[in-house]
Amino acid sequence: MTRKSIYRREDLVALIRAHRPVAAVPDDSPLPADTETSIVAALRARLTAKDTQIAQLKAALRERDRTIAALHGELEKRGGRAEKTVTLRCRLRRRGNIYLLS
Repeated sequence: MTRKSIYRREDLVALIRAHRPVAAVPDDSPLPADTETSIVAALRARLTAKDTQIAQLKAALRERDRTIAALHGELEKRGGRAEKTVTLRCRLRRRGNIYLLS
């Protein structure tokens, strides 16, 4: 059925007009600041949880970096074992924020 054939029938045109909104709602009216849907609240909670997890992982990486730096310092303090220090440095590779032994 085409649009033209629908609009020729007065009974169908009356049904269409009955289902049209009476007045348009303005789009520029802002929602109150305290109105929050459950979806937005759930997404905010997930984002907060992820931020907390990221902060914990970064803290663990910082602690690991401090431990590695302390061990390097201890090796250098022990004196004349330069060949072992160099060997350890060659075997310790950094990939991103993770140190790998090879």
